Amino acid sequence: EAAQDAHLAKCLDLNAEWVLWQTGLQLKYGDITLFRLKEVLHNTAAHYRQLKFKIKQDSVWCDVDLQNSSILEIQFPVDSLIVKPKLSEHSDMSQCIIKDELILECTKESTAQLLALAVDHIDILLEDWYPTLGTRFVHTSEGKFLITRLVPCPDCMDQAPHDHDNFDTSQPSTSQVQDLLRGEADQSRIYNRDMHRIRNSQESSTSEGDSGVDPDSSVSSRNVSMEGHPNLHQDEVLKTPIYYSWLVEECILASYNERFLTCPSHGEVKLARIAPDTMFLDLGEKYIIKPESIKKGKLLGRGAFGFVFKGACKVRGSNNVIDVAMKMLQPVQPGPNARQSAILAYKVAQGKWDRDPLQYACKAYCTARQELNILLSLRHPNIVPFVGVCTSPLALVLDLAPQGALDLVLRHYRRSGAKVGPYTTQAVILQVAKAVEYLHRQHIIYRDLKSENILVWDMPPPFIDHPDYPVHIKVADYGISRLTLPSGTKGFGGTEGFMAPEIMRYNGEEEYTEKVDCFSFGMFIYELLTLHQPFEGHESVKECILEGGRPPLTYRETLYPSYFLDLMVLCWSQQPKDRPTASQIVSIASAPEFTHLCDVVSLKHSASVVASTSAALTYITDDGLSGSEMWLMCENSRIDLLLAADRGWLQYHTMALPIKPSATCTVGDTVWIGDCSGSIHAYS
Repeated sequence: EAAQDAHLAKCLDLNAEWVLWQTGLQLKYGDITLFRLKEVLHNTAAHYRQLKFKIKQDSVWCDVDLQNSSILEIQFPVDSLIVKPKLSEHSDMSQCIIKDELILECTKESTAQLLALAVDHIDILLEDWYPTLGTRFVHTSEGKFLITRLVPCPDCMDQAPHDHDNFDTSQPSTSQVQDLLRGEADQSRIYNRDMHRIRNSQESSTSEGDSGVDPDSSVSSRNVSMEGHPNLHQDEVLKTPIYYSWLVEECILASYNERFLTCPSHGEVKLARIAPDTMFLDLGEKYIIKPESIKKGKLLGRGAFGFVFKGACKVRGSNNVIDVAMKMLQPVQPGPNARQSAILAYKVAQGKWDRDPLQYACKAYCTARQELNILLSLRHPNIVPFVGVCTSPLALVLDLAPQGALDLVLRHYRRSGAKVGPYTTQAVILQVAKAVEYLHRQHIIYRDLKSENILVWDMPPPFIDHPDYPVHIKVADYGISRLTLPSGTKGFGGTEGFMAPEIMRYNGEEEYTEKVDCFSFGMFIYELLTLHQPFEGHESVKECILEGGRPPLTYRETLYPSYFLDLMVLCWSQQPKDRPTASQIVSIASAPEFTHLCDVVSLKHSASVVASTSAALTYITDDGLSGSEMWLMCENSRIDLLLAADRGWLQYHTMALPIKPSATCTVGDTVWIGDCSGSIHAYS
């Protein structure tokens, strides 16, 4: 109806735009603020300095010290927009399709999406770029969090004065925005950080410094703080109302059970109203899986995060059931037939939750959020598809890999005495490289590339290797992946032995680029060739890598095609600039010669080879390996002798001749060489 009303459509035809200033940003539709994130500075914070916030600590409501803290505010007004026709003597109501009023509501899903996006970005920036400050559950000497994440009670906040943005009513139209009502679900998040320097409140009341905030903001520096002002009477201070708040961590814990919190002034407040992101309401019905729609099956394995179970999930809107993998993020009993080690792991994890439910519930939620941030935006044949989230118990639901994780497949190869054939190795390398290339194009650094995080859909059994045999793998586990800035990212993350030296050297506190994934790719190739993890059994892995050391190869690995080994060595180069990009890895692995070029040797001179022959040898190594010796006659009166096995060169010698060779052949156990003077020389 709104689209068919030409006057109304013209009135509402406004582009949402971002407004940026030095200490904040906001999203506006016309004059209406949809979202605002800003730093509340000390010399401008009249609004917050007059408020008395309380949070619960150890079951006791305590004051929040706003005077000695930095404040970062995230606000969603969640307003309703009411549009009414503007009536006058000359109004022609017949042209108005909407004759009464039109109410535009904020959708809960969209608001929760923007809230989750903003909060997650801030938390990741704090964790990666300021780890000593941003790591959760780090306390001061007084037992307070370094960063306190507050969710105020919306009913308490309604007691505070609000600055309503009014839509421009001067537009020449028969329909216009007449009123702007504040929705009941006004959502705010406040990040509160202890400061080293205490700013005197009287100093702020006389400050004229530039605040860095937008001039139209209600907390502009034009509005000075009255705290501590000599003319402000004490009884006025005592009348300050109390604004009860909850820690974000409390909201997360409540999302597992009660799904509401209690305000001493206003009673129960639904979690969906104040912290919808903690209930994953931003995902909408498409991705939230109800407990009755999924059934947990047998235990498949476990990782650092918890157990993985096979599950049967009902497809939304149909009676079809698909097999899925349930990645549990909270302790779940492994089942009656589980191994003793799995039962012990469950008891240990459950004990931690029982001792500190706030911390471990929060860690599980953050793990889910970090992986969702990446998975929801990815669509690629070599990246594991995301099915949804089960909130009770908390689990990420993914497509089920029929053959499990690649590290288990490689372990089966090793126990069978087989190695991964060159055609299969090429297919795995190429598919993983394409997945990493896609991630890098999406400005995502994976940070944890290893066989344990690669899932197998199709792969030949041991001792079978054929170019026509199907191979299909997908990259999974995005718990420590990061969206990166153009200059790179920070943060300590990865697995020892696979982690790039530039991360380890500075503990993630210096910027690095997507080339860290290329280093891990070299170690991943090592896993495929050796069927072992790099530096297996080595004690000082970090020091070894930082000094340029790399894991050892046996003679068996040198029999792989030359390009496999060259690519591996190139990827694990010490300097990021010397490593290939993911796109270059794809190009190298796609080349026809990738699986066919067994070995290359460079002669020690530039003279042309005029003739050659080879002689078979029964034993060329101590373990009885057979091969051959190749004789290369060069125009500079030298012979190059190359000792070769089935798939590579082993030794290279050169010697001078008293003649100038012109032809050669093998006769029995001797090599005959003809020279330019017509003589034949026989060598045994």
